[in-house]
Amino acid sequence: NFLMESISPPEDTYIDDQNKEKVIYVGANLPLDLVARQLKPRPKLLYWFLYQVFTRKPEIYVKFPTTAVPPNSITDLHRIQFSLFVEFAEENGSGRNTDAASFTEVDRETPFMAFLKAALPHAGVQPENVRQMLESHRGSRIDSPVFARELAFVIEKFGRGTEEDAKEILDLYLRGLQNLYLAVSFAERSKKHTGILWDILVNYCTSPPAPDDAE
Repeated sequence: NFLMESISPPEDTYIDDQNKEKVIYVGANLPLDLVARQLKPRPKLLYWFLYQVFTRKPEIYVKFPTTAVPPNSITDLHRIQFSLFVEFAEENGSGRNTDAASFTEVDRETPFMAFLKAALPHAGVQPENVRQMLESHRGSRIDSPVFARELAFVIEKFGRGTEEDAKEILDLYLRGLQNLYLAVSFAERSKKHTGILWDILVNYCTSPPAPDDAE
């Protein structure tokens, strides 16, 4: 609690676009970027710290109420936090969705998903780089649950909108997450490719399960 109460924006943050005045945080005297720099040699602790800032002080990290353009010091931290999310995926629960009960909690976001939704619009983390890294981390198996939901989100919101993208998203929901609800929801909102997606869904639901891939 003391640490979060003492965290302040970096020096280049919170310039009022109209009045060109800095917002002063009473009692806060630990610049966010300075603390992150001190924790850099301890990546696990840095991951914890940035996640605490993201969830408990979003107004100095992802919301920016007084400026339209986030400062470089913040977007640099977004890139660092993205890499840390990938590095610690197995520990923070973002990389896999192996809890069968979670298939019924379709609106529950992973911490990684929440971060991507908040950070990607600020352009510190580039969608094409996110997609490339997540696909690389997943490997060649479409039925892997690793980052399946996060990758589907990135492709849908920031992809090219092609039929190939739509099929990949559907496969991620059907075979990666094994979540029919999310697959149907995507097919319903994907107006451009709805015909082919529903054909795939019907075929998936009426075909016998495929044998597991050979080890």
